[in-house]
Amino acid sequence: MLQKSNLPPQLNTYISLGWWVWKRYFFKIWDLLTERCLLDDLRQEIRLIALEGNFLQLSNKDFLKYVNRRLYRFLINYGFKKPQGENKFLSEEEYLYNYILKIPKPTFFDKVESIKEDKILKSIIQ
Repeated sequence: MLQKSNLPPQLNTYISLGWWVWKRYFFKIWDLLTERCLLDDLRQEIRLIALEGNFLQLSNKDFLKYVNRRLYRFLINYGFKKPQGENKFLSEEEYLYNYILKIPKPTFFDKVESIKEDKILKSIIQ
């Protein structure tokens, strides 16, 4: 693992800028990433982006644009969707229910009720 003290100063700057971009634009889906256990992947991705930025010797302004594009691609690759005209990312399941089917997402209790109804119907039919 990379220790912050052993890194070149520019690389530390790039890692800090990567987290700044995350907190500025993508912080709303932190809970979804936590649910899916993707925080380690996010940390690794930001470090990789910083290494690439250091290799490409980007200015800070260009690096911010680069980070934004790469984090957007990271989320898309993990199945998140950004609806057109919206300023937020949704999980694929939420996107399906809210924008494609346009019906409320079933809750756990709805699923339990449908299972009970199926059992009642099967007992009536038999």
